[in-house]
Amino acid sequence: MSHSFYVRVYPSQLIAFKSKSKQLANAIAETANGVRLSAFIRNDLLAVGLGYKGHSDLHQQAQKIKQADPGHPLFLFTDPIVREKTQKAFCQHLPFLSSDAVALIIASLSYREQAISMLAAPLTTPMGNEVFLQPGTPARARLNGYFIALAGLKKQAGVASQALTHRTLQTDREALGGAQKLMSENIRAVNHIIRILGELKTTVVDLTHEQLKAWLFKYDLHFSHLRDKPFYYVMLKEVAGKEYFFLSQYFGDGDGCAGHSISLEEAREIMFENMSIKVLPHQPVEHTFISALAMPELCSDVYRSHEIDERT
Repeated sequence: MSHSFYVRVYPSQLIAFKSKSKQLANAIAETANGVRLSAFIRNDLLAVGLGYKGHSDLHQQAQKIKQADPGHPLFLFTDPIVREKTQKAFCQHLPFLSSDAVALIIASLSYREQAISMLAAPLTTPMGNEVFLQPGTPARARLNGYFIALAGLKKQAGVASQALTHRTLQTDREALGGAQKLMSENIRAVNHIIRILGELKTTVVDLTHEQLKAWLFKYDLHFSHLRDKPFYYVMLKEVAGKEYFFLSQYFGDGDGCAGHSISLEEAREIMFENMSIKVLPHQPVEHTFISALAMPELCSDVYRSHEIDERT
């Protein structure tokens, strides 16, 4: 192709492409007094927005890259260039349409795509500590909760934008209910994200899952074990009526924390001085305590409360 800009669409994504063009056309019909675009026209216009000569050109080019088809979901409107070119293509064909209205419609589809793409994105750590971010680990579950919360916030924003373009200002109650369900199931994460938005000086619409993940990995104590230099936390945990004092690199494994340091020796000093623990030979750690930890492999220096005495 000789185009200066175009979006690759693979054969496995052609059905999704037609579905997205239909969604866009239906949303436009709600704004343009019921004007309906045929499948041929709407597919052509969206293809132009992606940098092709038309739908036929897009289909031909997709077949040429069939062998490289990764089978990934199709996300179009998260790209600002695509949004701009798609808006221009549809407004040129329908000059009576408000450019701002079309931009708002495309933006609403973008927010929904962002919500979906966030949940589908692979998770990695900046330092390569993927073992602690695998499915089933506490860090992965916690991060997923944040992603789901942000997806709900973005989906809600998309519903609100869509309602503004509807002639009767009608809200998609089903979509709104889905967004609120995502948020209600992760309400703490929602509240935390709202605070993070203030610190980053950005909006729900503009906040990406990569930005959110980077902030959490850098500042949230529950993710510090994923850093290149994680903290050692001086922890307290009660298990089966017994108190245990220990060091851990995973903040979520304690009921309380008396301090932390990136130095293991300094963390031990904090532990011994603040808790007056007498240094004794290491004893076998009870199974009941180990089984109560989410990440026992990040735990060390375990003492039970009956071992507490004046330091000698």
